Amino acid sequence: STKEQEIALIVDAFLVTLRMQKTWIKLFDAALVLCAIYHGGYGLNSVLNDYVGSKELRWVASGVIIFVMTIAAVAGLRLIVSI
Repeated sequence: STKEQEIALIVDAFLVTLRMQKTWIKLFDAALVLCAIYHGGYGLNSVLNDYVGSKELRWVASGVIIFVMTIAAVAGLRLIVSI
């Protein structure tokens, strides 16, 4: 039973890797990554605008959010391309 589970996991990983190598799947996954990053950044900025009174602090925090979201987007896209 354990041996069968190990084989099933290997086969599943192999099929996922094969699927991820298709160009249209990579494009779809890249679009999902970008949408998720945008959604997260927009949400953080909305909360920031609701709770931070200082305009200068909002500008700095927005810059940090944009910077971190850009790094996350690049990391996600690089991972998709590398598979």
